[in-house]
Parts: sequence; C-alpha cells; structure tokens
Amino acid sequence: MLTLVLVLIVGGAIAVAGVGVWLLRRPPSATVRPDGTQEITILVKGTYHPQTFRARVGTRLRINFVRDEDEDCSRWVIFPDFGVERTLPAYRTTTIELTPDREGDFLFTCRMGMYHGSFIVVSDRRRRSRRTAPPTGGG
Repeated sequence: MLTLVLVLIVGGAIAVAGVGVWLLRRPPSATVRPDGTQEITILVKGTYHPQTFRARVGTRLRINFVRDEDEDCSRWVIFPDFGVERTLPAYRTTTIELTPDREGDFLFTCRMGMYHGSFIVVSDRRRRSRRTAPPTGGG
C-alpha cells in the first residue's frame, strides 16, 4: 500500500513539473537565413504547429505553411493585421512573406476562426536590453 502511495505521489509530482515546463517554455523563433530573412515552417494538420513563434521587427519574415490535410477549415490563412489572405492547397507548401513593422502579438487564423496562431514580434533593441540589463537591487 505504501509503495502505491509513493508511486502516485512521485508520478503526480512529475506530471505537475512537466505541465509547468510546458507552460513556461518560450515559443520557437524564426530561423535567420544567410540573406537575413527570417523563416519558419508551420504544419497545418488539425491546427497550426507551432501555434506561436517569435520574429524580429523590420526583418522580412517567410512563413512556409505545409498543409498536410484537406479539411475545409484549413483551406485559407488570414493575417488581419497585415491585410494578407491566402489559399493553402491541400498537401502542398505555401509560402507567405511579410515584414512586421512594429512590435506586438499578431494573429493568423483560418476563415472560420477554428485554426489560430500568433507570432510575437520584438525589436533587436529590446532583446539586447534584456540580455545586457544591469542587475537590480541591493547596495
């Protein structure tokens, strides 16, 4: 009986830790190509994978949507903040390029709003300031 209780406690602790790590992980960043373009691939299958990613302001962003299904809902992708709407043919890759001109969180979605994702745009200045900010407190 004691062994079962210990197994349940340890298993529960591992599960809680796993959920915590999953919730706190940072979204992936778009990869920077040699020409300076940021690029990320989004798998479209039941939803967008990954659903969130990071990009830099003022740098061309190339998003490759790999639609690995033929569901009606995933036939279109819309970027409302950029005025972009594109058809995603089934079982093909569709590339969308845009250049985010400001920081923020930007939505992309299917026409029905059932598939949704976002990307977080940050400036190089903000990223550098976080890395090089002096320690606070004490003294």
